[in-house]
Amino acid sequence: MRDIIAVAIGGFVGTTLRFAASKWIPTAHFPWGTLAVNLIGSFCLALITYARGFPLHPRIRLGLATGLIGSFTTFSTFCAEWLSLPSPAAFGYGSLSLIGGLGCAWLGAQIGKGRNA
Repeated sequence: MRDIIAVAIGGFVGTTLRFAASKWIPTAHFPWGTLAVNLIGSFCLALITYARGFPLHPRIRLGLATGLIGSFTTFSTFCAEWLSLPSPAAFGYGSLSLIGGLGCAWLGAQIGKGRNA
């Protein structure tokens, strides 16, 4: 039951931050908000997953990773927005999301492992 509560609390915070980001980041003609939260989420999830120098209680890690980051990032919105964009923008959005997400995850993992990126 405590794991469910940890995920629920993290989910509430992540969803609220996701909503706030959609209001703060302008998205005229390009889904900058979704791109930003997915890149930030990729970095943070890898950082939390690989953090060795800063040990986290497993329940806190679960609440942060599954709850907060899981509700903050959004693959479904990425897919829907990608389908709505004209071809050149869709290619750029998809490329930025994939390459940027992998790059941010790699950077977060390196920092989490205590290595210089």
